Amino acid sequence: MNLIEKVDEAVNQVTFLSREPIDKISLHGRMSVNDGQQRLTCNYKAYTNHIDFQDILLDIVKGKFIYSKERKFGQIPVGVIYNKDDAVFQKYCMENEEFQAFDVIGLLTAVRTKFFSYYYTVNIAKDLSGEEQQEWFDVLNRAGSRVTDVEMDLVDLMGKAIDFYSEFSIPFFKKLEIAKFGNLFHQKSTEVTIPVACLNPAYEVLFDTGIHVKNFCPIASDRKPKLIAQIKDASDIRKLFKMTLTSLDEAIDFVKKHEMEIKSPDNIYYITYLMG
Repeated sequence: MNLIEKVDEAVNQVTFLSREPIDKISLHGRMSVNDGQQRLTCNYKAYTNHIDFQDILLDIVKGKFIYSKERKFGQIPVGVIYNKDDAVFQKYCMENEEFQAFDVIGLLTAVRTKFFSYYYTVNIAKDLSGEEQQEWFDVLNRAGSRVTDVEMDLVDLMGKAIDFYSEFSIPFFKKLEIAKFGNLFHQKSTEVTIPVACLNPAYEVLFDTGIHVKNFCPIASDRKPKLIAQIKDASDIRKLFKMTLTSLDEAIDFVKKHEMEIKSPDNIYYITYLMG
C-alpha cells in the first residue's frame, strides 16, 4: 500500500472497485494499492456478493469454479459460499437439498473456512513516485507468483481509469466460456496474452497505418501491450475493446453455424484468426 501525503507528487489514482478517476484534492491520507489489487478485488466481491460475481459458481460435481447464468444441480454462487454473513450461506444450503448431506455440507464448510482463514501480508510505504511504485511492484512479485511482463505493461492503463481485466479480458474469457471454449486456454498466462494479441487487428483498423505487417497477427507471440498502453485517448482504447469483443462474437457464431470442432488448446487460433 502506498500512503499518499504529498498530493502534488502523487500519480493519477482511480477508485478501487468502480475504477473512477479521483480528484487530486481528495487524495491526501488515502492508501493506494500498489500490488494485490486483483486478489483483493476478487475476494472482496465474493465476500460482499457483488453484482459482478452473481454468475460465478462453485460446481461441486465438476470440482471447479464456473461462469454460468443458469443454476444447475450442485452449484453454489461464490457470493454465497464466501459471504460475510454466515446466515446467508446456511440459508442457501437449507433451501437446496443437494447441499444438506453431511459430507457435502462438510466439504462446503471446509472451502468456506479456507477463504476466511486466508492471511494477507501488508507492506506500507509513503509517497512513492510512479517509478518507485513500479519497482516495488516488481520486487513484491519476485517473492510470490511472478506477474508477467504483459501485465506489467498494462499497469499504465490504470492511470487512464481503464481496467483491462473487467472491461476486456474477463468479458473475452466469459464469451468463450459460455460458448464451451473455455478449455482452449491451456495455460493461465494465455488468458491475458491471447486477448491482448487479439487487439492487433483492431489497432491496425482504428489507426489505419496503411501498411499491414505480419507481426500484427492475433497470436500470443505477437502481443503488443506497450503499444496499447501508449494510446493517449481512453476512448480509443475502449473502441479497440469493443471492436475486438464484437469480432469475437462473430467468430463464435461462425464456428457454431458451421459446426466446426475446436477441442485442442492449439485450435484457439481458429477463433482468433477469424476475429482478425
